[in-house]
Amino acid sequence: MCFNISIAKEKKTLEKRFKAKFQEGIQFEPNYFLSAFAKPFVPVITNDKPNEIQLFKWGLIPHWVRKEEQAKDLSTKTFNARVETAKEKPSFRDAMKSKHCLVLADGFFEWKTEGKNKIPHYIYQEEMQPFAFAGIWNEWVNKESGEIHNTFSILTQDANPFMANIHNTKKRQPIILTKGVEQDWLNSNVDSSSYERIGFETQLQAHIIDKSFRTMGNSVEVIQPI
Repeated sequence: MCFNISIAKEKKTLEKRFKAKFQEGIQFEPNYFLSAFAKPFVPVITNDKPNEIQLFKWGLIPHWVRKEEQAKDLSTKTFNARVETAKEKPSFRDAMKSKHCLVLADGFFEWKTEGKNKIPHYIYQEEMQPFAFAGIWNEWVNKESGEIHNTFSILTQDANPFMANIHNTKKRQPIILTKGVEQDWLNSNVDSSSYERIGFETQLQAHIIDKSFRTMGNSVEVIQPI
């Protein structure tokens, strides 16, 4: 699972790292803690606009959804997509074929279970450099209002040994793309048989953070080790 991320880097840093420019006029605020349940807008790079960074809402809405009420309900169930089954699931299968994206982040949050205690960890790459989750996206048009909704889901896979030690109950992790396969993912050049292995070579680090981090707002204190 991956329901909580950070993307605290400034626009210029993200543009330099991903060789793409933010969509003109876009209002992006770096944030140390974003929860999927708040339905935030997150910076993404889509396969149809690989040189542009856009803001899409977390929680994928398939194109076939007809009613706004159904869209709202379904989007709370599509924050993540299991890579092993996404190709068959009605909510994800079309996007898996042709709508790949990079979901930009610089860290994420997970809990380790020890007895009755859940210990929150902040997970990141060396020097907290920005990276990309493998994502899928879709454009949904509200037929009642005509409003266009651009949404995404983060793909997950079985945890590697490092993440299995932290997320030690469900033993899942988001797919983190290495630089070498980011463009392949956007171009849909990754063979379906290798989906489950994408990003396993990514080197991660982690430290324990305060249990009340979710109440600290947009502050660097959220990710400080204790």
